[in-house]
Amino acid sequence: MGTLTDTDTEVLEALDFSHAQPCEHVYHELTHKDEPAMFLLAKKPCPVCGKAATQYFICLSGWELMAKGVVCLNCNTAAERDDRLTIVRVIGQ
Repeated sequence: MGTLTDTDTEVLEALDFSHAQPCEHVYHELTHKDEPAMFLLAKKPCPVCGKAATQYFICLSGWELMAKGVVCLNCNTAAERDDRLTIVRVIGQ
């Protein structure tokens, strides 16, 4: 078995073993830039229909688009973004 050289170490350090998480916004391709997810969001239950809370990944432009408001996909109740969504974790840069 060989020994690790400086060149081997440089090559290994240059590799990116993490992969970009895709944006999971329902209309991602139609409504905003095609970019990887930046945030993990938690969706709170809808106050009208009670649709269960979920988590999903969203890109920065999708998050910015949602500042205009969000709609429950189950009952179409409109709400302010910050009333229904919370950033759980920042995953992008």
